[in-house]
Amino acid sequence: VANEMIVNLAEVARIESGSIKPHIETFALNDLFTQLANEFSAAAKQHGVTFTIMPTKHWVNTDKHLLRRILQNLIGNAFRYASPGRVLLGCRRKSGQLSIQLLDNGPGIAAKDQARVFEQFSQLKDNNGSNDGLGLGLSICNSLAVLLQHQLRLDSIEGRGCRFSLQLCEATALQQDNPTPIIVPTDLTGTAVLCIDNNPAILEGMLELMSSWDCEVYGANSIASAKALFKQCDFDILLVDYQLDNGEDGLALISVLREINPAIPAILITATTEAGIADKAAAVKVGLLRKLVKPASLRAMMSAQLTATLQTQFSRQE
Repeated sequence: VANEMIVNLAEVARIESGSIKPHIETFALNDLFTQLANEFSAAAKQHGVTFTIMPTKHWVNTDKHLLRRILQNLIGNAFRYASPGRVLLGCRRKSGQLSIQLLDNGPGIAAKDQARVFEQFSQLKDNNGSNDGLGLGLSICNSLAVLLQHQLRLDSIEGRGCRFSLQLCEATALQQDNPTPIIVPTDLTGTAVLCIDNNPAILEGMLELMSSWDCEVYGANSIASAKALFKQCDFDILLVDYQLDNGEDGLALISVLREINPAIPAILITATTEAGIADKAAAVKVGLLRKLVKPASLRAMMSAQLTATLQTQFSRQE
């Protein structure tokens, strides 16, 4: 911590003295994202954070080193406040520009505190009640963004998380001899999963599979038992069999649980040949997989659903 303080103080001094001169170049943003994924993989495990980076084909024209420094500080800050939780780094086009976005599902920041998060020596307590450090990380991010003429913005919902957005111009892609492969992330470590199936053998198999992916997993065999668990635990996603006992069905169960948490993502797993089941699931924004489910397909859909949910909670503000 002491070494980090010294580095941050030195960086503030360099920024304020005007000695940092941007070196503008055109590069593939995904190359930088890949470097950050490798750099922060160990820290993510240490903090109990599921860190997801969405692949991007966009190119930018800016200082690669300074942009990396901004994102390093934002990611480190998110790990600290969202631990344990989920952190997502991605990029989207918005109003003719690119918006690099870092989202987390941490405690968020109260409206009264949001205006001062980019101030020097401003500190908020993390999830462990600690406020170690000097409170310079986000101030450095903002100063570097100003230096690069990029706008850095915070959106936060108290109790639900934060989104930091960095606006910059998109560049024309250059020819690459060996482009960095774009890999779809599927890390589910720490994800709280509720599996519902009336077949004990299938339910046990799902629990074992989720455990092998380092998920926190619970099982239920009916609407009543699922609802009881749902009220006790804060789940991230539902995996639901369509055909349950006593005429109950998975879509009805999902509807009941969404009365408690409307934003919970869900995947319906079915062997039925019932006409229109895919349309019914799509109409209520539920993923659909057919039995026998391939683990790779399930893992990819779970990751996509979790990512979409984190993005959606902030897109409603726009």
